Amino acid sequence: MGESKEAAGEFATVAKVGDVAPGSCIGIEYRGALIALCNLDGELHAVEDVCTHAGAKISEGRLDGNCLICPWHDASFDVTSGEPAGGPAFSPVPKFEVRVVGSEIQVRIPPE
Repeated sequence: MGESKEAAGEFATVAKVGDVAPGSCIGIEYRGALIALCNLDGELHAVEDVCTHAGAKISEGRLDGNCLICPWHDASFDVTSGEPAGGPAFSPVPKFEVRVVGSEIQVRIPPE
């Protein structure tokens, strides 16, 4: 299972609900944390926005079902778990806890 960043840190507002359309993913930088925030039919997921294969921003790739496909070499990651779903990446991307408070999307940011 992927490394979890849910255990430590505080929630921070990183976007509004309308910022991430269903079936899309956006890249966010918040206090040094790179976050790929994805909307899977209304369910929000956040993973670290750095491909574990070659360091690309995976938010610049495409979402295919539950998988975010890296724009550089087509490595894919299941955004519900952070686990790799296809090579050339074999290491998971860390997953962040997400919650919605009113119209705000909040992500638990690990301590610096």
